[in-house]
Amino acid sequence: MISGRPQGAAPALGRYWARAAAEPRVAVSRLIRVGERAAEVAARLRADPALPWASALLVQTRPTRTDLAGHLRTLAVATEAVSAVRESVAAGPRRTAGWTA
Repeated sequence: MISGRPQGAAPALGRYWARAAAEPRVAVSRLIRVGERAAEVAARLRADPALPWASALLVQTRPTRTDLAGHLRTLAVATEAVSAVRESVAAGPRRTAGWTA
């Protein structure tokens, strides 16, 4: 399952994790604008209600017409932001929904 809508997806993701026959896999897809700071991205990820249910994070940079150097800087920002929120996400609600890995 891939979720691109954090607000509407979170309640359904909880049910999905609780009822899945095998280990659920959820990828959330989030946009990062070129020039955004890591602290801004980290704050947005911390507030994202769907992210704690995710087993994967897809990052898309915007605008798409940015040169390669801009995309690489944005991916570096994404790496820093994800590192900053990793611990809190790992302890998220999916742990209480039966996820043990």
